[in-house]
Parts: sequence; structure tokens; C-alpha cells
Amino acid sequence: MKATLFTSSLLLFVACGGGSGPNNNNNPDASTAHGDGPTSKMDAAPAPALACKDLAYCSTYEINQYDGTIDTPAGGTVADGIYRLAYNVNPASAGQGNDTFGDYAEVWRFQAGTFVNSDIWGRGTFTTSGTTMTQNEVSGCYLGTEGTASTSMRTYTYTALPDRIVFFDQVSNGSMMWTAMRVFLKVNDMCTTVSTVPTTPGDSYRCTVSNCACNESTQGTVQQCS
Repeated sequence: MKATLFTSSLLLFVACGGGSGPNNNNNPDASTAHGDGPTSKMDAAPAPALACKDLAYCSTYEINQYDGTIDTPAGGTVADGIYRLAYNVNPASAGQGNDTFGDYAEVWRFQAGTFVNSDIWGRGTFTTSGTTMTQNEVSGCYLGTEGTASTSMRTYTYTALPDRIVFFDQVSNGSMMWTAMRVFLKVNDMCTTVSTVPTTPGDSYRCTVSNCACNESTQGTVQQCS
């Protein structure tokens, strides 16, 4: 029986406000935040929000699932970049075994508080607090093409390291439930495969049939995989 993955969601309410009182003419710094005065350098322009065309990807390649130790979520700073699914880990007690996961390997791109996802999600903004990442989707994406507007929200427990992001999922199979890890490695080329599949948890992304396809772009759209 195929295991079912669950992600949690919640409603988010954001309150905005602020403003300042009248300037105090006896305080020359009253109109300048922290009294620092104007600066002669222009602030660096923020990175633009990611669009669907910034991550167009379609692949029939697969990754392995492994029995292994489930780490403790640690949170951390999400470095800008592209992260491709490399392998999944289940506790041995779940009885899933070491084999081909049989699922297409999704990809995330994160940049300056925004994201694009190649799988069933789209693009939007994200924030982190402790070990939780909260994502607010603003539209769907399909092969780099803008989709319909969305207000979906998802939360993930995660760990971010310089070379990877790990998402921790609650999985069920019949009456059993457990925590699993999805490990995404930071990559330059989304379609680069491994030559040898490791026997212990590690990058296992490769073609498993004779008619595999992989298309990628970070500046446009791609053709649908067949």
C-alpha cells in the first residue's frame, strides 16, 4: 500500500501599521531613524520576487527512499538557490525498505523570501520561525507558465544547511504514521544524474527506464515531459 504524505496548513493574519509623531525641533535627529542621519550610499536593490519562468522544469527521473535515522529539525537560514530532491528517508520501523521511490523528483528555487516549486505547487513568499517554514502561494505554475491566482498556505518543519534543505513530513500507511525526511540538494543543473546509486542515504537521482526525459530552464518555459 502506498504511503500518504501530509503537510500541515494554517491561517495567517498580518497586521500592518505604524507611523511617527511630529518632529521635535530640539532634537536634530528626530526625523532620522536611530539618529544616524542620511547616508551617501544608495541601499542595494532587493532581489526581485521569483516568477514562474524562473524555474521551468520537467523530469521523469526518480530517486530512492531509504531506511535511516530521522534527524531533529534545526531550522536555519535558507540560502538563495535551486534545490533538487535527492532522496527520502523513513525510519526502519515504518517498513518501507530501500528501493526506488517511484516519484518524479521535484525542485524548489528560493530567493530573497520568495519561492517557486516545480511540482504541484506554484510560486509565492515564505518566512521562517524556529524550525517552521510558512509559505504563502500567490499563483500556480506549470512548466514555467503562470497559473491561476492562489491564496494557499503551507507550513513545513525544516532544516536548512548551505548545501541542502530537508523537509520533515508526517506520513501514513494504513494505521501507521511516522515522520519522514525529504532531502533536497543545492544544484546548478537540475537534470544532472548520478552514475551510481548509493546503498546508504544519498543522492540517487537518475533515469530508471529507457525513455526518460528531463527539461529545464531558469529564463522561460519548457516542453512537457513524455
